[in-house]
Amino acid sequence: MPRFSRARADRSRTLPLLIALAASAAGILDTVQAGANAALNKGFGQPILAALAVSAAIVTSVVLHPDGWVGFARHTADPRRGLGCALTIGRLVLVCLR
Repeated sequence: MPRFSRARADRSRTLPLLIALAASAAGILDTVQAGANAALNKGFGQPILAALAVSAAIVTSVVLHPDGWVGFARHTADPRRGLGCALTIGRLVLVCLR
């Protein structure tokens, strides 16, 4: 039988606790997001909320890609990406003005 060190045994005991804490935090954040979506949907309307979600996703990806955060491949934020973000935000403004 393989022998385990005390440090490895301690880590194997704390891992389920960390998983439970991460799952609890994810559940709480999911609940908060659902409540925020419901409130924003009443205030803004579905088309604006959808446009906000898409615009936020695109801008977030451009912000996170240059440094390779969260496991993304490194990409430079060149003028084409900046133009794409500007057009997306402009489209959001047009949808909000309807």
